[in-house]
Amino acid sequence: MLKAKGIQLRNELISLVDKAEVLVLEGIQLTVYPFRLSSKLTVLTIQELELKYLFTPTIAKELVHLEKLEVRSCKIMEGIVRFEGQKDENEITGEVKFSKLKQLKLTSLPNLISFFAKKEEMGTTMGSFSTRAQPLFNEQVIFPVLESLTIDGLDNIIKIWDKQLVVVWQEQGSFCQLTDLEVTHCSKLMHVFPSNINLLLKNLETLNVIACETMKRIVEFEGERDEDGVRNEVAFPAREHLEMVGVIEIQDKQSLPEPREEVESLCKLVRICIAKCDQLLYVFPSHMLIQNLQDLRIENCDELEVIFSKDPKDEKEAINDDIIVFPRLMAVRLGWLPQLKSFYSETQGFFSHKVQRTSLPLFT
Repeated sequence: MLKAKGIQLRNELISLVDKAEVLVLEGIQLTVYPFRLSSKLTVLTIQELELKYLFTPTIAKELVHLEKLEVRSCKIMEGIVRFEGQKDENEITGEVKFSKLKQLKLTSLPNLISFFAKKEEMGTTMGSFSTRAQPLFNEQVIFPVLESLTIDGLDNIIKIWDKQLVVVWQEQGSFCQLTDLEVTHCSKLMHVFPSNINLLLKNLETLNVIACETMKRIVEFEGERDEDGVRNEVAFPAREHLEMVGVIEIQDKQSLPEPREEVESLCKLVRICIAKCDQLLYVFPSHMLIQNLQDLRIENCDELEVIFSKDPKDEKEAINDDIIVFPRLMAVRLGWLPQLKSFYSETQGFFSHKVQRTSLPLFT
C-alpha cells in the first residue's frame, strides 16, 4: 500500500505509484500528468486533487484489476475519464471497461459533469464539453461487476442514467450486478431512474435517497405510456431496503411505487425508512405485497395521511374483507406526521381488523 498526502508527486515517486496495488493520494501536487498507474492496482482513493480529469482512456483501460475506486473532494473535477483531443479521436469511439470494479464512490465533486465527459459540437465551437442533459454515465464506460455505487454531493448532475442508453448497457452487461445504490446531496438531480432501468437493475437490494431537494420523482415518467401505448413501469425484484430522506419535492404527491404492475417489486424488502418527503400523501397502495417487511420507519412527512391507501380504481373489484398481513413485522416507528389519520385508508381507527401483524415487539 502507498499513501501520499500533501506532497508534490515528482518523477522520483512516480516509480512507486506505478508499482502500488493499493494507492491513496490525498492533497498532493502533481508535477507530472497524466501519471502512470500500475496495471495491478486493486484499490484507488483520490482526495482533494486539483484535477479536472483523473484518467486518460488509455490509462483507464489498463486498470484491469481495479476493484474499488473512491474519488472525493476534488472541487474542479469535471470528469473521471478525460477525452484527450485529436490524438484520442479514434479511441473515443471505443469502450473503457472496468472489468473487476465492484465498488465506486463519487463524493463532493461539485463540478463533475460526467464519468466520461463527451466531446460535442456546440454552435461553431468545436471540442467543447457540453453539460446539456449529459448523464453521469454513458455507453463508453462499462461496469460488468459493479455491486455498490455511492453518489454524494454531485451538484452538477441532472440525471444518472439515460433512458436511450439502457438497452446498450443491457447488451454490454453493464450495471447488471448492482445491489446497493446510495444517492445523497445532489442538488440538481431530478430523478434517480429512467422508466426502463429495470432492464438493468434486476439485482438491486438497497436504495438510499437522501437530501436531494429538487428531486421530482424517483423514476422518470413513472407510469406514463409510451408511443405504443405500453405503460412504463419499474420493478426491482431483489430489492430489500428502500430509504428516502430529505426528498422534499416528490411531484404530484404520489405514492412511492403506485402502479399495480409493481406489486411484486417490493416483495423482498425487509427495511423501509422514509423521512422528510414533504409532498407524500401515502406510502403504498393497499394491494402491494410486502410479506418480508421487518422494520418500518416513517418520520417528518408533513402531508402524509395514510400508510396504505385504497386505490379508487379498484373499488368495484374490492373485497370488503381484504386484510393486509405483516407476518414478519418486528418494529414500527412513526414520528412527526401531523396529518396522519390512519394506517389503512378504509379503517375507522388507526388499526382495525384489516391490518394484522403476527408479532410487533416494538411500536413507537
